[in-house]
Amino acid sequence: MPLLTGQKSAIGATALPLSDRDIVVRGEVRVRANAGNSTNLIYIGLAGITAGAADGTSGFQLTAGDEVIFPPGMFRSLADIYVIGSTTDLEVYWMCDGFELPAGFDFSLWRSSPSWFWF
Repeated sequence: MPLLTGQKSAIGATALPLSDRDIVVRGEVRVRANAGNSTNLIYIGLAGITAGAADGTSGFQLTAGDEVIFPPGMFRSLADIYVIGSTTDLEVYWMCDGFELPAGFDFSLWRSSPSWFWF
């Protein structure tokens, strides 16, 4: 599988998926907060995360230059990982081993295929 890299910019007070494209992840996922984020914070987690607002929904906190590594198998897609910021115009960079599904691809049908087909 190819190594894919990208960024998510314009992160602010609304939780956003790490990628708007359906990128299937095969290995680990690395996410690093932009060093230019200064003293502002990024929170990373699942849909419904908040920026440190509640014990049960606050994401994992990243300061400028911090990195988190998710092991293989934690996420099916980069679109399953969400980010939110303590202020506006923040950025993160990501890297993973994976591939992009074509637009309109029905992943549920593919997943129901025999297990030998699933990677």
